[in-house]
Amino acid sequence: MFGYLTPEKGELKVKEYEVYRAHYCGVCFALKKRCSLISCASLTYDSAFLSVLGASMQPLEPASLFRCPFKPYRRVNVAKGECTDYAADANAILAKKKCEDDRIDGNPLRGTLGSLALNRAFRKASKRLSALLPGIDGGMNRLAALEAEGCDRIDEPALAFAQVTESLFSGMPAPKTAKEPLSWMGRNLGRWLYLIDAWDDLDKDEKKGNYNVLINQFGSAKAAKEQKERIAFNLLHSLYEASTALPFLPAGPLSPIVDNTVREGAAQRSRKLLAKYDKAPCSTDGIHDTIAEINDSACHLADTQEEI
Repeated sequence: MFGYLTPEKGELKVKEYEVYRAHYCGVCFALKKRCSLISCASLTYDSAFLSVLGASMQPLEPASLFRCPFKPYRRVNVAKGECTDYAADANAILAKKKCEDDRIDGNPLRGTLGSLALNRAFRKASKRLSALLPGIDGGMNRLAALEAEGCDRIDEPALAFAQVTESLFSGMPAPKTAKEPLSWMGRNLGRWLYLIDAWDDLDKDEKKGNYNVLINQFGSAKAAKEQKERIAFNLLHSLYEASTALPFLPAGPLSPIVDNTVREGAAQRSRKLLAKYDKAPCSTDGIHDTIAEINDSACHLADTQEEI
């Protein structure tokens, strides 16, 4: 995935944020143990959210203290369990798929090198999540075909990627009653992820001549920026639909982190990125964002994979 799904830190309790960080580190440790050390470099916040989401429907397990392999002077809390393992495998598969997409989409050297580096991790993860590969491959192949033909309809490539995230969310370890709401959440968050990434990359894609559905639909990056309200509506609608699944998931100690990420964190990220191309500076002091409160007076861009 892309690394956009982060909680709104200011709205989390201290202990909730510590648990979230433990899952982030837990997925990293699981990547190192189950896939390969180099695959840890592909870790995204989206995978940490996937781990927290799975763990929110299970009894709470205490984190363990380990020394960080990349910062040996630090000891970090690490969440362990089938949810962190699942999120690590999902991360490894999507990282490989992204490298293959980069190879086609204007970054052949980076894509080729990344794909080669992640081959071992991908093979291991694919064996464990083999049941999900038809859905993932189907979505990625459909997306590649739409990009190759220069599709100019927003929903088609967004929903092709949504098929990928739907497969990953519905396949995670969870009670049977949670499968349908997880599938719905994954589908709508996948649509949001694809569209927010397309908006974020407008200038870069136009400069490099890469495919971008927003540029194709509106004719240019400038024209797409003039349609910010329309794009904002699409983003908000996807987040709202994803949030409707929350009441149907089993509640647990980590549910507030999941709610925060879907309702507030994703909204905050949307608001910041929607204001990315605004000329006038702005401030977010005193503003608490929810899905219904996203507006155009947003602050400057935050990096996609930032330290939170």
